[in-house]
Amino acid sequence: MPGSEPQPAGRTSVRLSLPAAASHVRTARLVSVSVARRWGLADLVLDEFRLAVGEACALVLAGTQDGDVLRLEIADEGGPLTVSVSASPVQPGPDPATPAATEDLSLAVLRELVPSLQALPGRFEMTWPSAGGTSAATIV
Repeated sequence: MPGSEPQPAGRTSVRLSLPAAASHVRTARLVSVSVARRWGLADLVLDEFRLAVGEACALVLAGTQDGDVLRLEIADEGGPLTVSVSASPVQPGPDPATPAATEDLSLAVLRELVPSLQALPGRFEMTWPSAGGTSAATIV
């Protein structure tokens, strides 16, 4: 199918701003998976990638209030695929490394899905090997 083969590095840049609501997580997942597929992330990893983006969004949304914005930024600058999931404005809250009981399951799912996970205040960094195993995809 034309346009479905992996694109050359450095050709992808997507910014998406959505109301910070659970009903918009599906859109964030669909956009990020579409970009990851074009980047060449292995088909066997795409379902895990989709789930990880959804869980990262859910954890970020846990610290939002009405009127906040969920932000998804995806960039491929010739190396790793970087996806940034954040909310604006960022509300002060618990350190994601020590989540509340309701967030424990989402963080546990992320740890199982992602080979390398670093939890930071208001964001998560996750890394997967590419389809060829020579570069990585990073979600921030």
